[in-house]
Amino acid sequence: SDLDMARAVRNTITRLGITPERAAAMAATHPAAFLGLSRDRGAITPGKRADWVQLDAAFHPIATIIGGDVAATARSEPVPA
Repeated sequence: SDLDMARAVRNTITRLGITPERAAAMAATHPAAFLGLSRDRGAITPGKRADWVQLDAAFHPIATIIGGDVAATARSEPVPA
């Protein structure tokens, strides 16, 4: 399949009418719990890893945040560590 997670979230919202909040849970919270990783992953809350992808209003990825730092943006080269 050529389906990436950002496209899966976008399709879930636009084609199935799922709310963005529910789609985010389907993409992050539920997989983390299924894999036994929910202790430190799957949600943006204090004490959890700060790794996530920021989406624009059309649900396209515009930035990647790793460890709370911007690692890359859609319009730039990767940010050096």
